[in-house]
Amino acid sequence: MVEKQIGKYMIVSPAKLSGALANFKLIIALVGVDGNQIGSVYYIPDQEVLPESSVDASDVISMHKHLSQAAIDIDILRNESPVYAVYRSPTLAWIRTGSEPIGEGELVG
Repeated sequence: MVEKQIGKYMIVSPAKLSGALANFKLIIALVGVDGNQIGSVYYIPDQEVLPESSVDASDVISMHKHLSQAAIDIDILRNESPVYAVYRSPTLAWIRTGSEPIGEGELVG
């Protein structure tokens, strides 16, 4: 299992990709707290079969999700802290928050 804390992210909305990347409609690049790339999330149309997620020799995670899940991930990245990228197997990879107390609610300033 690979789990890394996300420090920054970048959303890429490609105009047109070709080859192996042709089906990707949105990409989120994930950067660790140390400033190094820790992974990417590739979103494809909901009706398409998801490719398997993977992790390379440097523990950089490549997740594949359906486009309908992008808004949820973007909301987590924008509003939660800490946030982690997790890879457990080719069919089990996700973005998660840190532990939070029940009933914490939103802070009002």
